[in-house]
Formats: sequence, structure tokens, C-alpha cells
Amino acid sequence: MNTDFRVSVDFFAHHKARKLRRRLGADALLSLLQLWAYAAKMRADGSLAGMDSEDVELAAGWDGDAGLFTKALVEVGFIDLCDDGMALHDWAENNPWVADEKSRKERAQKGAAARWAKHPECSSNAQAMPKHAFSNAPLPSPSPEETSLNSEVLPKAEAVSSSTRSASAPSKPGAARTKKPAEPASPETGYRTRKGRTLDGKRLDAFERFWSAYGYAKGKAEAADAWLDIPQLTESLVAQIVAAAQREAAARPALLASGRTPKMAQGWITARRWEDGEEPVPRAMSAARDGPPMPRTYRELQDYQRRVNASKIDVSGFLAEVEPGNGKQTSDLGNSANHAGNLLSLDG
Repeated sequence: MNTDFRVSVDFFAHHKARKLRRRLGADALLSLLQLWAYAAKMRADGSLAGMDSEDVELAAGWDGDAGLFTKALVEVGFIDLCDDGMALHDWAENNPWVADEKSRKERAQKGAAARWAKHPECSSNAQAMPKHAFSNAPLPSPSPEETSLNSEVLPKAEAVSSSTRSASAPSKPGAARTKKPAEPASPETGYRTRKGRTLDGKRLDAFERFWSAYGYAKGKAEAADAWLDIPQLTESLVAQIVAAAQREAAARPALLASGRTPKMAQGWITARRWEDGEEPVPRAMSAARDGPPMPRTYRELQDYQRRVNASKIDVSGFLAEVEPGNGKQTSDLGNSANHAGNLLSLDG
């Protein structure tokens, strides 16, 4: 099947194209190109036999008045009327490669049959080319699967042991080679992600280490998908990710105290946040210290009490001092709140 066709660079300046555009507008030129694309795929010889005006306009994607587009193509000269119906004008001359599709396939089939005829005793490519049957694309030595247990790269599934591979190999030349069917991932050892993929083997072990260190039990299935998308996951990279996840977990209480929302593990992995490094001042603690302004009313102070509860700071003592009606000034209230803010910044 053809995947393209030729159009002259002078097409839009051709007198036929200009006539068609003058009669029906620029949409007619677009529909003509679409008709040619349809012909290259479905009518490679350019014949539109068996198609009526409506069929042509549907193939061209024409949305104008019915019959008007086909009539204009005939009058302008893009379509010829033949004994067996319609045909694209000079299609084989303008697109010889497209028009030759059928004979090109026939020649290829005959050539392939002639080559196979030289080896009547063979029923497969391997038998026809014994010299190269086992030399093309050789397996590397040692096999990556055999060395993955000792290498730094973590495979997406457990490596097949060399003893299992040697057991399945034929014991002597000419012996039948039996292929052991692949076993599906066990529910006990594999984890199914949100996208339906299976996370198992060393990748699963590394992911569980990260998940435990991150300490935010939301969106595990989505995080597993993001984990599978990490390329070249090595032991050193896993250690770096786990260490960064522990720092993120340590800073999360102060982040919650400041009223901000923690980042889900999926987004954290996708954004490669482990590459951010350890900041001199953790983001969450900085946000808590430089967060909302100090309260100035009793209601604001109650709200502040709820926020700092996550850091286990008790401000009930100075809450009692500012009960409504006791005459405390807002300046004293601000000093108490500032004291709570200092306690919060020193916590953790």
C-alpha cells in the first residue's frame, strides 16, 4: 500500500488549480488533495470506476453542495470521463511510482518465489541460510541476564539463572530444543500499577524501599507507574532517591503546618526531585517560618493554634490570656503569637 504521492511545486500556480479555486474557493483545492491521497491508497491506478459523484466527494471530504465539486473537476480537467466511469487525469504520468504499485508487488513476489525455489528442501529462513542462522545478532558474552545480579543495573524482572538456561539447552547436537513457557508474574511477588503494568523483581524491591522512605501513603499505584519509567535504575541511583525521599518526609510536618499540600509520590518521581539536592534551609521549614502573617484577633489566633498543632506546640497558655473581654491589647496578642512563631521555627 502506498504511503505518499507526488504533487508539483507549481500546483497552486497551475491554471487548472486557479480555475478550481475561482469557482469553489480554497476548500476545493484541499478536497482535491484529499482525493489524490485517497487514490494513492485505495485506487493506485487512478481509476475511479464504480464510483459516482457522491462517492468521489465523500472520498475528497467535500462539504459543499452535492455534485458541484465533481462537476467542477470534470469541467476544469482534473477528472476524465471514460467508458467504465471516471479516472484521474494523467495520474500514471504524474505519479508513476504510485500507479506501478500492483506490478511492483507482483515482481517482488516472483523474485521471492524464485529465491526460495533454489532451496526446495528448506521451510524456514534458518534452514535456507545455515551459515548465518546462529551468527546474526549474536548474544553478548556474558549474557546481561546472567550478570545483572552482580551488576549495578536493576532489571525490570528477575534474571534467569544460568542453571535454568543450561538445563533447557539440548544435551547433544541435533537434540530438540524445548522452550519453557513464560510464567506470569505472581500476585505475591508482583505489584500491578495503575496502568495495568507489573512491577516485580529488583525494581519492586527498590520501589518498596522508596515508598517506605517517602512516608506519604497516597497514590501508590500511580507512583509505581512513574517508577517503571525511570531509565537505567542502578543501586547508586536508588540510594540517592531513597535519601532524598527521607529528607522530603522529614520536612513534611512543617509543610503541613504552614497550610501547604505535600507533593504526591508520582509527581515527585516524575519531576526527578531527588536531583534537587539538600537545601541549606528545607523548603517546608522555610515555608512554615515565612508563611502566613501573625494573628491579630482571637479568631485568627485559634486558627493559628490549629496549624501549629502538627508541630506539637502548645499555645493554650497565651490563648487563655486573650479570652474575649479580658482587655488584652492586640500588641500583646501579637507578641504572644510571635513567641509561638519562634517556637515553631525551632521545632524539629
